[in-house]
Amino acid sequence: MKDLNFTKLEKQVLRNFIPTQNIDDAGENVKNINNISIDIFDNEKELLLPSTVKGVVGSLCKKSILVADDHEDNGFNFIYLNSDFFNGEQNLVDELMELVNR
Repeated sequence: MKDLNFTKLEKQVLRNFIPTQNIDDAGENVKNINNISIDIFDNEKELLLPSTVKGVVGSLCKKSILVADDHEDNGFNFIYLNSDFFNGEQNLVDELMELVNR
């Protein structure tokens, strides 16, 4: 985990996504692109277009941090933390939050 480097946008997405997740229930707090865009605006007063956030989510999926599913063929409908973070892996979540808060 410590070898990962995150861009400013990746950090923003993760800072606004991770705190809403329940690592004991992977499906409890799924989000979509629009929700994350709104959270970033509300919490960090920066407006990111959904298309920008979608690209950032794609990058985080490639880094095996997030998983995105498209059940309705209209974009990322559901965004989750990668399954490595579940089953009581709070230490991984804490480590990730420490990285994105730098």
